[in-house]
Amino acid sequence: MELIRFEIQDIDVFGQGISKIGGKTAFIPKTLIGEQGSARVIKEKKSYLIAQAVEIDVKSPDRVESACPHYDQCTGCHYLHYSYEDEISFKKKALKNHMRKLVSDDEFDKIIQVFPDVERFNYRNRIQLHYQKNESLLGQYSTSLKKNIPTPECKLADKLIQNRVEQIYNTAGVGEFLKKARKKEGHVEILLTPDNKVTIHFDKQYSSGGFTQVNQRANRVLLDFLGLSFRTHFKENDPVQIIDLFGGSGNLTKNLANSKCYVVDSFIKKESLSTHQIPIVMNLFKKGMLGTLAQKIENKPELMIVDPPRSGFKEFSLLVESIAPQMIYYISCNPSTLARDLENLMDFYQIESISLFDFFPATHHFETFVILKAYEQY
Repeated sequence: MELIRFEIQDIDVFGQGISKIGGKTAFIPKTLIGEQGSARVIKEKKSYLIAQAVEIDVKSPDRVESACPHYDQCTGCHYLHYSYEDEISFKKKALKNHMRKLVSDDEFDKIIQVFPDVERFNYRNRIQLHYQKNESLLGQYSTSLKKNIPTPECKLADKLIQNRVEQIYNTAGVGEFLKKARKKEGHVEILLTPDNKVTIHFDKQYSSGGFTQVNQRANRVLLDFLGLSFRTHFKENDPVQIIDLFGGSGNLTKNLANSKCYVVDSFIKKESLSTHQIPIVMNLFKKGMLGTLAQKIENKPELMIVDPPRSGFKEFSLLVESIAPQMIYYISCNPSTLARDLENLMDFYQIESISLFDFFPATHHFETFVILKAYEQY
């Protein structure tokens, strides 16, 4: 395919460079403002195209050498051509852009808190690799090559997982390893258990044993922040009723012992819950769930905690209207659906704080923690 010339004028919220080519907007990952070069078109639509940089003739002074040998071809990371400081700065800027629906730029700057990870690499307690058994291919998908590429030195995985992956590639060999696969093509999840054992699962649903945060050290920082916020908003000896939506294993409310907490989710690891956590197994996306949920709760909760999947929770404002908690802690890995879900609450709740937790260094993903307080509480 013929190469195109580009010059990057801006960066979008996903960290992709933006260039104007032939009257269309071109999105070119892993480029920086001011860079020029040639690219190969990967996808073309009526008003935009997505391209892959092939050669960069003019490089930005802000560009850094990637610490990962797979970065140019692998699609798993997005920011390794940035310094980590610049990555954090850009994520903050991206979050501000999403939150303009809810707060002004000046207000955002007053209430934002940013929690970078203490280390950029070796944080994931599970990774997923794709395989083609007949070709003995195992790794991540390459958009430019349109096939899986070997990734024996992935920098994001926990060191114990990283060691196991290196053994698969270098000791047993990929072909020998893939004899365990029952399909010609599929995926394998390599997981670090809480007792530090590395387990391997072929072709199961992602996180089939129940969702857990992939970055435990960042998760501990968030839990400390949540606990401090809880002690700030509620008196120490007052019993507080909490509803924890999409609570799963009870991660977010496990340490809030001086409370009565309803943990609501379609899949709950009951053995992981503490005595103050009451499980309600329910699909929150199912039609008619609002009335059913209200019947299962004895009293009006003072605090609602919600941590939905990336798709968000479109009926969130209806649930808030029916329960009317004093406070809401909304935690999200997708700032776009976060802003959408909270937009209808702005007449009734004020945003007290916005916090960015970098659960996913080197990628364009991050967690946002928004604390809202009902207006009558001010």
